[in-house]
Amino acid sequence: TWVRKGNDFILKSCNDAAYEITFGKIKDKIGSRASNLFSSQPQIQKNMEKCFREKTEIITEELYTMITTGNTHSYIWSYSHIPPDIVIIHTEDISEREKLKEELSIAVKIFESTIEGIAVTDPEGNIITVNPAFTQITGYEKKEVMGKNPRLLKSDRHDPEFYKEMWDSLNEKGSWEGEIWNRRKNRDTYPEWLAINVIKDSDGNIKNYISVFKDISERKLSEETIKYKSYHDPLTGLPNRELFLDRLEQAISRSNREKTRSAVIFVDLDRFKIINDSLGHFVGDLLLKESARRLTACIRDGDTASRINGDEFALVLFNFTDINDVVKICTRITESFSIPFEIEENELYITPSMGISIYPEDGDEASVLFRNSDIAMNHSKTAGGNTYRFFSEDMNMNIDIKMKLELSLRRAFEFNQFELYFQPIIQSKKINGMEALIRWNHPDLGIIPPSTFIPVAEETGLIVQINEWVMKEACSKLHELEKIGCSDLYISINVTSHQFVQKRVVEPLCSYIKLYNVNPERLIIELTENSLMENIEYSISTMKELRAKGIRFSIDDFGTGYSSLSYLKKFPLDNLKIDRSFIVDIPGDGDSNSIARTIMALAKGLNFKVIAEGVETEEQFLFFDDEENCMIQGFYYSRPLPFNELLKYIDLNNEENN
Repeated sequence: TWVRKGNDFILKSCNDAAYEITFGKIKDKIGSRASNLFSSQPQIQKNMEKCFREKTEIITEELYTMITTGNTHSYIWSYSHIPPDIVIIHTEDISEREKLKEELSIAVKIFESTIEGIAVTDPEGNIITVNPAFTQITGYEKKEVMGKNPRLLKSDRHDPEFYKEMWDSLNEKGSWEGEIWNRRKNRDTYPEWLAINVIKDSDGNIKNYISVFKDISERKLSEETIKYKSYHDPLTGLPNRELFLDRLEQAISRSNREKTRSAVIFVDLDRFKIINDSLGHFVGDLLLKESARRLTACIRDGDTASRINGDEFALVLFNFTDINDVVKICTRITESFSIPFEIEENELYITPSMGISIYPEDGDEASVLFRNSDIAMNHSKTAGGNTYRFFSEDMNMNIDIKMKLELSLRRAFEFNQFELYFQPIIQSKKINGMEALIRWNHPDLGIIPPSTFIPVAEETGLIVQINEWVMKEACSKLHELEKIGCSDLYISINVTSHQFVQKRVVEPLCSYIKLYNVNPERLIIELTENSLMENIEYSISTMKELRAKGIRFSIDDFGTGYSSLSYLKKFPLDNLKIDRSFIVDIPGDGDSNSIARTIMALAKGLNFKVIAEGVETEEQFLFFDDEENCMIQGFYYSRPLPFNELLKYIDLNNEENN
């Protein structure tokens, strides 16, 4: 309340709210002049004078910063005259209201400008508003959907269970999010990522549903394109090897389920290399594309034609009962390729060599059927080409495996196809070391076990390269183990007899030990019992030379050979490995039990340790676990592992033993 005095106004009184609005500034200002209080805001005094003079109410909205807080506040001021000389100023702080108004304005701008479509419905699911992006994505104008249910966008691509799960989630969690197919106004279907949220009032009643979605057509197209390229040959557009094997697996499953047959036809193009080398890759590529088209035209709907590699194709024939159906397709292919290829003004002739394998007669796995069709195709080549051959077991037995493996083995070094696996050796539940086991990861045949390629490598002399590769890789891995604090673990490697006896192992092994700066005592060479006995004097000489450098030794498969106990004590050995053939029947077979206990007693008397190889069951484990000088190796603890998985196994074993 202000009282007129001369040309000024005097503050007469104020209520508690005035203290709050002014943050206490007006507390000691009763009796002060308006000209002093509002010196920086002369408009306030002018309004007071106008109100007094014209005896009228004045309402204004002011915006200024409070010095005390540094915040900007908005106020509504109203001036009222009470005769004869009083002016009352009523001030209301509307800052919060203005803030809410600004936030609402921002929310409206976001709603209007966001690229995601938004639809808001009432509790019954009827649309009450949509944003411009909704119209852009769906094609429906706002006025066309007001009051309508969003099901007008339904694409009919989803079954009732899909929508039931959606509503279950909304009712239980208050939200749902996922991929859904909807339909535009022009009836085109499209994929979208949709999020629905339930809005409730303070009493917990549903007030609105808000749907936010975006069109993911381009992303889906990109994913499909990437997926297509991953599973198809870029030149011919046919399924690639990976998709071929998947289709073959499907064929096997279906044939197994329906008690029918499936077939693989491996097709290699005769004379293609000559044409490709003489006329160039451009002509060669066109020839491959036309060959793919002809092959596809020769098979039935539902069958698969694929390009495996270069000029090699493979066909999967689904679900047939009569072998003659396969013969008819092969005949059709031969006839199709008898027509010359018109490529870049060249009249070219190529013929197909085909090999056929049948499920289930020739194998019950995709890799086996594929390999057997390849074998049969090679027999077609041998027969002069332009024909087909069915696989037979005799064919598989008689094929020149040695020649094929020798060629592939030489390439294996060139393309780094070998890998060392490691099988842990355990003593008292703690990892003590591991045996290095070579694996050949053949690009076509998959993992080839050593029992298949080592004999060929020995006959061809490639075993020297293999042994040296194993030595180098083992030393490299020992170095890596030492870097991570596993300097107490050893690696055992297998060395073949003739290389060992000829001392061809000494120089390379010592050079790799020096190269990787590893402790030689962490290397154990495993030799078979029979290999030591082939030339005892040379064996002992080589062992002593290596033993002098710190390298240790173990006899592998002990008990299966013909070693003499009188010579056994002359070998500088550390371990005897009980052959798995004696372990498989433990503890049920008394003879196996006796042999195992005898070997352990012998080893103890000679101060050797024993490794029980091939322990797979708990009963076998318990049989050997009580022996203080016995170590355990086998599937009971672990299969052979790639090096990265071995490191995880070591960490886990350390945790369990700490």
